[in-house]
This record gives sequence, C-alpha cells and structure tokens, in this order.
Amino acid sequence: MKPDKAVSARKGEWLVMDGRARFDTDEASIMEALGHGREDQPPRKAARSQWQGYDACLCFCPDLPGNGRMCGPAEYVEDVK
Repeated sequence: MKPDKAVSARKGEWLVMDGRARFDTDEASIMEALGHGREDQPPRKAARSQWQGYDACLCFCPDLPGNGRMCGPAEYVEDVK
C-alpha cells in the first residue's frame, strides 16, 4: 500500500536559484524566496512569472526536524521554463 502523498510530503522553503544550482546548490545564489510549502506542490507559476529566461532553477529546502522553520540544504527540483 502506497503512503498518502499529503501525509508523506515534506514541508520547507521554495527558492529560485541561479543556474549553478543544477550542479552545486551550495555555490548557487538565491534569487528569490517563494515561501513555505509542501514538497509536492512547487510554485511553478510564481517562478515562471518573473524568472523565465534567466537560467533560473527551482529548489526546495526541507525543514529540519525539531528546529521549527530552520531549513536543511537546498535540493535542485527543476529548471524554470
């Protein structure tokens, strides 16, 4: 039996980062923070509206357990197209 996506989805911060995030999120620059949300609901429309054509990437930083809103390392999700 598969777990329910809504229950298993991690929460964290969504970020738009420069193109270096495809290879190394530690070296990439954050261009915009799109807000807090669930991993299975990326804010694609918000990212596309401003960053399409800038070689930008959508990244997710999961919340660290037990630390409130502190985020872990960024994870590349997709290019902003």
